[in-house]
Amino acid sequence: MHPTILYYGMDGQPISREEYARLYEGGNDERVVARTDLPNGYVVSTILLCLDHNWGTHGRPLIFETMVFDPSGSEADVPECARVLGTGGFRTCERYATAEEARAGHRYFVAEWAPLPDPRKGKGVPSDARRDGQQAR
Repeated sequence: MHPTILYYGMDGQPISREEYARLYEGGNDERVVARTDLPNGYVVSTILLCLDHNWGTHGRPLIFETMVFDPSGSEADVPECARVLGTGGFRTCERYATAEEARAGHRYFVAEWAPLPDPRKGKGVPSDARRDGQQAR
């Protein structure tokens, strides 16, 4: 995190602690850049993090994030953010410096994940099923 700027708004500019707190109030969706519920059950969600997730002192602040969630994930695998969204297991994540990059990343993940089969239709098949098509005992 850059030492002089702690919080960022949707435009990438610094915001006050009070504005940051307001953005995180319950039910506030001002941080949502995009959310797409795909027909196959996957959810692609892109939000403003407000905090720099670059974790270093070099490079641009990474303040946006796209995550893909799988509705068939077990509750044990679901991070708190997914429980709040009402989605299943977390599958992948990417972070961005600008809202424009975040929107492009969101479109990319929608295009990548939309053609996949619905994971809920494979229920009953153990995850350790053998590759030759036979189910593990």
